[in-house]
Amino acid sequence: MRRPSSAANIAQGGACLAVALRTKSERTKSLVGSACGALCCYVFNLAASSTGVTGIFGILLCIAQPVQYAIMFAVAFGVAFGVAFGVAFGVAFGITSTIYKDEDKAKAAKKSDAPKDNGPKAMVAPQVDASAADAATLVSPMTGTALPLSQVSDPVFASESMGKGAAVEPTDGAIYAPCDGEVTLAANTGHALGMMSDAGCEVLLHIGIDTVELKGAPFTAHVSAGDHVKAGQLLMEADLDQIKAAGKAATTMVIVTNSDDFKSIEGTSGKVVAGASLVKLSK
Repeated sequence: MRRPSSAANIAQGGACLAVALRTKSERTKSLVGSACGALCCYVFNLAASSTGVTGIFGILLCIAQPVQYAIMFAVAFGVAFGVAFGVAFGVAFGITSTIYKDEDKAKAAKKSDAPKDNGPKAMVAPQVDASAADAATLVSPMTGTALPLSQVSDPVFASESMGKGAAVEPTDGAIYAPCDGEVTLAANTGHALGMMSDAGCEVLLHIGIDTVELKGAPFTAHVSAGDHVKAGQLLMEADLDQIKAAGKAATTMVIVTNSDDFKSIEGTSGKVVAGASLVKLSK
């Protein structure tokens, strides 16, 4: 009696099928299946009655042990197929895991490399009048038309009871620092900012008339109380259209609240741009 060679043939078939499905070169995997098939032959004492066909039809040579032959067939085929499939799958998985880049992650990476948006974009800083460097000048915080406080529609400001200075009818909503100094007040409603200049001038910027009633809606602050700023630095942005739509005047007052500390305070009139001389001070 001879051990049937079907185990090797069957294992090769299993390996070929797995190779065909998963990879291009796994011929050595059939050896594993052959070995397992041969082991089954030994365990079941499976022997062929003569030489002849192998594979599925080899069962005719082991007609006395059909069950054992079927088990050997399944083991040889299954092991060869399983090993080849498993190895091929593992290799494919490893290679794919290495080279594959998830599209969402790639997009996220590109997004993280892009310039970050850190909030409202800073406005282009105005050209500050050189005379402001002598600490005796307050520059205009806004672009528009300068006018004396006496022409402001609000009687409190027009009477100069809060202090002397000047006003601006703005054509642009960007509000810049009128001097170097510290921000001492930043109203929650956004309508007012206070500063103490490095030269000792107390300045109040009041944006609009009765705009406190708008509860901060038209304003975007860029500084907080305690910040030290330079003349021409962006302090706030105001939506002039929103202010006017609410029936309020956008007239902005620049008031020296410690006016008594100065011998004279003179404001300019006419067209003015942010950063140009607005109020002259002398002690």
